[in-house]
Amino acid sequence: MAGWKRQGIVFLTALILLSTLSLPAYCQELETTAQSALLLDAHSGAVLFEKEPHVPRPPASMTKIMTLLLAFDAISAGKARLEDRVLVTEGVNTLGDNPGTWVWLEPGEEWSLEELLIAIAVASANDACIAVAEHLAGSEEAFVQLMNQRAQALGMKNTNYQNSHGLTAENHYMSAYDTALLSREALKYPDLLRLTSIYEYPGFRPEPRRLDLWNTNKLLVWYEGVDGLKTGWTEEAGYCLAATAERDGMRLISIVMGCPAANSHFTETIKLLQYGFNNFSSERIVSRGQIIELLPVFRGREEVVELVADTDLYLTLPRGEGDFTTKIELTQKSVTAPLAAGTQCGQLQVWRQGQIIATVPLVTGRELVKGNPFLFSWRLLREWFSFRK
Repeated sequence: MAGWKRQGIVFLTALILLSTLSLPAYCQELETTAQSALLLDAHSGAVLFEKEPHVPRPPASMTKIMTLLLAFDAISAGKARLEDRVLVTEGVNTLGDNPGTWVWLEPGEEWSLEELLIAIAVASANDACIAVAEHLAGSEEAFVQLMNQRAQALGMKNTNYQNSHGLTAENHYMSAYDTALLSREALKYPDLLRLTSIYEYPGFRPEPRRLDLWNTNKLLVWYEGVDGLKTGWTEEAGYCLAATAERDGMRLISIVMGCPAANSHFTETIKLLQYGFNNFSSERIVSRGQIIELLPVFRGREEVVELVADTDLYLTLPRGEGDFTTKIELTQKSVTAPLAAGTQCGQLQVWRQGQIIATVPLVTGRELVKGNPFLFSWRLLREWFSFRK
């Protein structure tokens, strides 16, 4: 134990030194020993660094991000609850003689769904993945189908799953870019991030078989701002890490795959995160629902309608180069009632260096109801008298 502590202190010191390095803007010489890597701004979706981002590779336990996502999808849809009791079946025995990381689940035991999700997020428990998959879909095979369907819906073009946990299997792969897409989607669930941010979970199993859980993602305590997501390792995959960190309102997602040595996935991730935080800034320039323009209404009870931003719009730019302009591009000069709320009538464009770098749809902020003929006549008379003056 003392040797482990000394080794940890030495490695932590190296990480602290690395985290103080300042990388130059437009750092083209940024190198990584990862076979694939990608750095993404979680808010804007801007890719800040990439290396072989679309090459399919074994993802190891980063697979579990999809398992967690589907669980929280089910909870969000009202099909499951964190308090649900999950009965462990013989399915956990399919892991065989090499189960990887597990929490000693036995057929016939009952656990809450939240406890099993903690075992997945913190301890990377493969047996907990099978128990959750069977609970949500009836079988792991059916759950894997849901995993692949969800991946397809997210646009993960270089991903295919064969199991819920990430142990090596033929035709089981993800790319760094796809893993970033998946991670960005997972961030929509605060409770998922709450679980991945747990570093220590004592007493998962009580005495006499006491089991304390420790998070495999050591950056939770080694790097300020990290609160997820998932490590991975197999002989075939190498060392992998999907990490996310937030500083000063900027949230980054870092993916490294195929790192060559123990702890190298941590050092490479720190290198990417430092590059992102040191060289870029992210700003929300438009908020969802913000009024951008007014549009005349014909034959409506109201004379004008507000056009509002349909989504938040974040902009990620190199530090010190935040110059941009905005332009409103409308598809029509007026609208006619009746008209549903949320009807798109144009877009707000963000321009930089002569190019459109971002857009946000502009939609009607409320429903437009058709007015009565007397109201139309009154408006015509009012306009006529105004013209006469």
